[in-house]
Amino acid sequence: MKNLKTVFALLITSFFLFAFSSVNNTEESRIPWKDGLLGRSIMIHIKGTSSGANSYTFQGHYRNNQKIGKWRLWGRNNKLIAERLYQNDFEYEDVINHTKVVLNRDENGLYEFPKIEEKDVAVSQRIWKVISSEQIKKNKALAAAIKQIDLAEFKAYRSDELRDTINIHKSKQHIQSLKIMGDWFYDKHRKIATFYILAICPIYGAQSKEAWYYYPDIRKKMASIKVKDKYAMIHNLDELFFLGSYPYIIYKIERLDDKAFEKENYEKVTIETIKYQLTTEALYWQ
Repeated sequence: MKNLKTVFALLITSFFLFAFSSVNNTEESRIPWKDGLLGRSIMIHIKGTSSGANSYTFQGHYRNNQKIGKWRLWGRNNKLIAERLYQNDFEYEDVINHTKVVLNRDENGLYEFPKIEEKDVAVSQRIWKVISSEQIKKNKALAAAIKQIDLAEFKAYRSDELRDTINIHKSKQHIQSLKIMGDWFYDKHRKIATFYILAICPIYGAQSKEAWYYYPDIRKKMASIKVKDKYAMIHNLDELFFLGSYPYIIYKIERLDDKAFEKENYEKVTIETIKYQLTTEALYWQ
């Protein structure tokens, strides 16, 4: 997954536009996103033809960016198409088909990322997020954990391309913000949408040099940093990052021009991307 192909770029662009145009922007379709986290109930209407064909309603509940409890997809005339009971974004029970998708742990006790065949990737996006200094300050448990990150022993890269290495000395400053690069995709085999972290970049200050770290290399280190979290599945920083229960805002999405968005558009892009991802997932649930 380190060098995941960009063969989906044109498909992403066209599907992205379709998904956005099919979301009914009513009060009920607003995304419950605040301070970088998804929470509360959500209902999204996906418009089809004027007769109601190919129209869907997708409904469920979020807590700290995690799907929790009952999620349903209805079609025309309120016909129930799919119903799932979620433990988190990775684990669910299909109520109608009586199947389960669960997480496993590896020999180091880390959550195991499922092996994905390229043929099972229906659609994908490379996304760059940032946990801002404001978001870190508002989350005391996260702030305390991030303050303990020390990656001096690991190989650092000059950019998110993860090619050229760079020498980095331990900073005397605390981490101010944290950049994250990863791939979001829909897995047809497991019938689930997933975000997989590829690399992170701690930012110590406005003048600090960028240094990116390949995330699988540092997972054991991140797991050694304990996190006080109300969610029973999260005990350390790696579990928090793996499950995606951290606040963030999107500043870049892989596109043909491969440019970052203007800062004043970060929030709008983040909300629209979440809508796109949920709409995409709903359409593949059929």
